[in-house]
Amino acid sequence: MRTICLRVMEMLAIGWAFAVGTGVASAGTDAKGGPICEESTATRRELMRVIGIGIDTAAVRRQETADLDAWNAKHPDDIFGWLERFDLNVKQTERDAAIAQSKKLLDRHPNDPSFEFLYAVTLVDTRTAEALERLKKIPADAPIMPLVHLELEWIYRWGKFADRNERKAQLVAYREACPNSLTRWQGIPMRDLATPELATKYAAQMRSRLQGERDVAWLNAWSTVWALDFIATPPEKQNALRGRIDEEVRQLRGSIRSGSGRGLRGVRHENDHRRAQAPFPGQGLGCQSE
Repeated sequence: MRTICLRVMEMLAIGWAFAVGTGVASAGTDAKGGPICEESTATRRELMRVIGIGIDTAAVRRQETADLDAWNAKHPDDIFGWLERFDLNVKQTERDAAIAQSKKLLDRHPNDPSFEFLYAVTLVDTRTAEALERLKKIPADAPIMPLVHLELEWIYRWGKFADRNERKAQLVAYREACPNSLTRWQGIPMRDLATPELATKYAAQMRSRLQGERDVAWLNAWSTVWALDFIATPPEKQNALRGRIDEEVRQLRGSIRSGSGRGLRGVRHENDHRRAQAPFPGQGLGCQSE
C-alpha cells in the first residue's frame, strides 16, 4: 500500500529535524503566483510537528489523522496539507472516502488544476489508469504542474505502470521547474534516479539555498544533499567527502539555536553508511499501483 511503502522508504531515506512553528499556510504558490514547488514554511513546520514522531502505531496514526484534519479545516486551500492527509489512508474504505472528499473539493473549485490534481492523487492505487489520464490532461502552464511531475514519478515506480525512464523524465521536469525546491517529496526519486552528473547539479542547487537557510524546518533537506554528494563522488574519494560533511554538520550545529540541530547527527550518520549505488529504498516491499 502506498502509505506503508512511503513510510518505510522515508525511515530508510530521511533524517528529520523537528520544530514547532506557527503561521499562515499557502497552497505552495510563490507570492507572484508562480509554480507550486514546495510547501510553505508554516505548513512544513506543522507537518514536522505532526508526522514522524515516535513509532508508527495505530494510536500515532489516529493522532496524526486528527491533527491533519484540524489543519486542513483551518487551511482548506493548502495542497500539501491535503497530500499528507490523503497519504495516511491505508484501508480501501479510507481511500474511497478520500476520493469522495477530494471530489467535493474539486466541485467547489471547478476548473482549478490544483484540485483536479488532488482528485487524481486520491485515485492512484484505486483507479490508477484514470488518475494517469487526468494528470496528463492538466495544462502544462498550470502552477500545479511541478507536483504533477512528482505524482507521475510515483505512479511509474512499480506495478504494471513501472517505467524507470519515465520516472527519470518526470524528476528532471520537476527540477527544471523548481531548481531551488527543498520539498521532501523529491527526496526518494532524487536518491534513486540521479546520475553522477544530475547529482552534482541538484546537490549544488540545494546546497546554495541551504547554506543561507536558518529555519530548522528545512534543514532535513541536507540529508538529500549529502546522499547526492555520495552518488556524485567516486568511491575512492568518499572518505574525504565524509570529512567535508562532518564539517558542514559542525557549522550547522553552531549556526542554529540550541537544540534545533539534534536531528543533524542522525542525518550525518545515515550518509556515512550510504553507498553511492545503494538500492532504492522500498525495493522488494511489494509496493505496486493497481
